[in-house]
Amino acid sequence: MKDNFYIRIATTDDALKCAEIHIKSWEFSYGRYIDAEVFKERAKSRNEMWIKMLEKNVNSHYVAVLNDTIIGIISLGSPRDEDLSESTYELSGLYIDPDYIGRGFGTIAMRWIQSEIYSRGYTAVSLWVFDKNKRAQKFYKKFGFEEDGTRKDTNISGVTAERYICTSIKNYI
Repeated sequence: MKDNFYIRIATTDDALKCAEIHIKSWEFSYGRYIDAEVFKERAKSRNEMWIKMLEKNVNSHYVAVLNDTIIGIISLGSPRDEDLSESTYELSGLYIDPDYIGRGFGTIAMRWIQSEIYSRGYTAVSLWVFDKNKRAQKFYKKFGFEEDGTRKDTNISGVTAERYICTSIKNYI
């Protein structure tokens, strides 16, 4: 089944599917601690947000595809945090459709992400994860990410985000 899985650059034609997976993933991952109204409000603007991002190519956006169906989205870019070294790149989004979680596609995607970032000449990758998202934290730790102690308020239902960094991506590709 994974033989028909690949990752490619996202196009504007993918925007609506990206928006759908983004909201579906948020509801799956954060539904226990973020108010449902937040999802409803965000869903209203997700289609337009993804169309604009893909038109302007904000960061680098990719889709994970299985049997010609988009099942995930990946967003990479220069770090938004000024305190990070120039050798660090940021994973700003990795969302797998909840219907496909637990089948190994996240692992394949993360290996691809680390390889892609390393091939661009970076040696470290950063990301932000909600403090209550223990499943994601456990997943990222499998790939060498460690919390670096930096936190920020997300202004979403009182949730805090924690920064994780993997400083040795070459060891995980």
